[in-house]
Amino acid sequence: PYTTIEQDLIKKMVDLVLADMGAAFEPLSPATFQFERLETNPRFATITRPANAALLVRMRVDMDERGGM
Repeated sequence: PYTTIEQDLIKKMVDLVLADMGAAFEPLSPATFQFERLETNPRFATITRPANAALLVRMRVDMDERGGM
């Protein structure tokens, strides 16, 4: 499980990415993305209904000579 500090960092990073995605879609069509929740247990993760669109994003973050996916 993630610590509270890790969860806060993840949420802030995801909020920045979602804001940038909204700006990227703006020339085509207004789009608003929002962070809904963070699920750390894969057994309880429900992404979406089969008919809904979804994004899978994999990132590597490096800070102070440490990093990870």
